[in-house]
Formats: sequence, structure tokens, C-alpha cells
Amino acid sequence: MNLERIYISAKEFMEKEYPDEAPYFDIAWEIFEEIIHEGTGEDLDLKGPVVRLEGNDTIMAPMVIRAFYILHTKRGESEPGDLTLFKSSMMEILSKSKFSTEFSGKVVDFFLESLSQPNS
Repeated sequence: MNLERIYISAKEFMEKEYPDEAPYFDIAWEIFEEIIHEGTGEDLDLKGPVVRLEGNDTIMAPMVIRAFYILHTKRGESEPGDLTLFKSSMMEILSKSKFSTEFSGKVVDFFLESLSQPNS
């Protein structure tokens, strides 16, 4: 698994979708790396604590990192082939991981865009 790919994808997604929260990303990433290095296998418990700002606002970085980790882990190094089938499969994976349909759609679309870029 290429953690650098996950880092780049998740960080770029944060900067695009949640620019006000992007400065918090590296803190969440450091915690994620600690979990990865302590855990074994791909069945890591990445739900962890929810970070809240003032009121009920949550920081999206942990959820974004978790989503991209799941997609990169489940995808492996295979090519998408049929994009409609691939997208449906990725949406199902995120749905089983309890992500909302709206959030999953944004992540999967961004993920597919990043696969089509030269250095993905």
C-alpha cells in the first residue's frame, strides 16, 4: 500500500472540498500514520474519536483519510476497466463502511479523476 498516494489524494480532496479545514489535515494524517504503524492488516479501526470544533461542527479530515484509505486498499493496483461498474463497486464499498451517499459520490468522483492523471 502506498501511503504517499493516500496522503496526496486525501489532502487534495480536503483542499478542494473543505478548504477552511485543510490546515487541520496534517494533524489528522499524523494520527492516522500512528494507527497504521500500530495496527496489523487492513481491518484497522479507523473510526476513532470524532474531532469537534465549536458547537457540533466536526473536522472532516479523519473521515476523508479513512475513505481514501479504504478505496486505495480495496482497489489495490488494478485498473478500473468499466468505469460505471468500478464506480458502483467503490460506492458500495464506502456505503458498507457507513459513509453517506453524497460524501461517497464526491470521494469516488475525485478518486476516479486522480486515477486518470499521469502520476496516479
